[in-house]
Amino acid sequence: MGESSLHMKLVTIAHDQIRKIVPQSEWGFIAVDSPDTPKPQQIAGNFIPDVLLWRGNTLVIGEAKTHNDFLTLHSQAQYKSYLETCCSFDGESTLVIAVPWELFLTAKHYFAQKKQEMGITTRIIIINQIQKKAEV
Repeated sequence: MGESSLHMKLVTIAHDQIRKIVPQSEWGFIAVDSPDTPKPQQIAGNFIPDVLLWRGNTLVIGEAKTHNDFLTLHSQAQYKSYLETCCSFDGESTLVIAVPWELFLTAKHYFAQKKQEMGITTRIIIINQIQKKAEV
C-alpha cells in the first residue's frame, strides 16, 4: 500500500474512531479531509487536521500519520499545536492519532512523553489500522 492510500485509510480509521466516541447526533458535524466532505477548518498554528469535530463543548481532532511523516518537524509542530488547542479548549477535548501498526508503540510513547512534558491531561487515543488502540 502506497503512502497516499495508507494515509487515506488512516484518515478513515481516525474518523471511525471519532464516531465511536461522540454521540451519533454529532456525526454530521465531523469534518474530514477527503474529496467527499467539507474540509476541516484551520486551527491554531495554521494547521488543518485530517478530521475535526468542534462543536459546543466538544473538540475532537483526528490526525493520520504514516511512516514517512510521523516524526517530521512539520508533524511535531502539528502535534504541539493540536495539544495546545485541546488544552486551552473550554470543554471536553480529545486528540485521535491514527498510525500504521508498526508505529503504534512509537506513537504511544511519543504522546505519553508529550503529555508529561507539557503537563497536560488531554485525552489522547492512538489507533492503528488493525483497530488496536491505546489511551495515553
